[in-house]
Amino acid sequence: MCCNKAILYHRLRHSAMFNLSLSSKELFHSNFLYWISEINKDAFKRLIEILTGEQNLSWGKNWCVRREYNKFDLSVTDENDNFLFVLENKVKSIPLLSQLRGYGSKLPKPNVCKRLLLSLVSEFPDKDKIKNSGWIIKNYEYLSIALSQIRCMISWHYIPYFDDYISFISDFSKLVAIWENESSSLNSIFLQDADAICQQLRIHDIYEKCRFACYAQQLNEKLKKSGLLVGKRWDVNQSYSRSSAILEFIIYLNQNNNSDKESFVVQIQGNQYRHAIVLKSNGSIPSQQQNISKITSNKYWTNFMNPGGGSGCFPTIFTNSSQKNPYCKF
Repeated sequence: MCCNKAILYHRLRHSAMFNLSLSSKELFHSNFLYWISEINKDAFKRLIEILTGEQNLSWGKNWCVRREYNKFDLSVTDENDNFLFVLENKVKSIPLLSQLRGYGSKLPKPNVCKRLLLSLVSEFPDKDKIKNSGWIIKNYEYLSIALSQIRCMISWHYIPYFDDYISFISDFSKLVAIWENESSSLNSIFLQDADAICQQLRIHDIYEKCRFACYAQQLNEKLKKSGLLVGKRWDVNQSYSRSSAILEFIIYLNQNNNSDKESFVVQIQGNQYRHAIVLKSNGSIPSQQQNISKITSNKYWTNFMNPGGGSGCFPTIFTNSSQKNPYCKF
């Protein structure tokens, strides 16, 4: 049965598991899954088989579940500390291709070590690329269904906690689906603010990240389909900084190599719009100003920066090359 936001907010407000999860949103879920392995190892293994689609996982007899081992949220290793399974939780953050590829590089091949990404949001940029890199992607609604299937294996002493957790992640997933539907058009990007109840429940950050993940995916798809940037080097990113979400479009000014030291950036952060040229350099400001003069004298970039032919103010950000994600103060 479909639930509206008011009903879901009410249920979450009265869920013990939801309120306990707020202190460490992702670690809490890892701990809960670890707890299942402590009270019933067979139930835990069956749960992972359901989530990964494997009928009989070959873990041997002496497998061990570990938390925060080698930076993985949850993992299963054998008696020789070889990885058999890893799980990455994404509740308060959006899955990133670069991060998951980095994690994958430390692991055996996917047919030896299953890699599971549990994401609260269903849609996000680079989802297909993450799948193609060997990660199995499931959302928390699927987790609630999988947990219901192993409920019969759980001792009655623990059923109240078990059922509350299932209801909590199912309701939260339904709420996220509503947020995603509300963010189904880029035109709504400046029109939404977190509900007061969302603020009270301390999930406004997840709300903003969910919205902007939808917008990043839509923008990425629209730019690819437009054909305007064929042969150009560009990125669409989504992040969260200073208590608000950021949607960022970057086109690299040097199209002839892989350098990212000079780029044109458009950002929307919360309800603010900004654009600038970003320079990642340790050089002096005068020398950087010369670089800017060369860039802006190029007809292509002049037209790109001023599509209407105007000559308005165009700010420049000077950053140190060691900064990975410079903040645009304009």
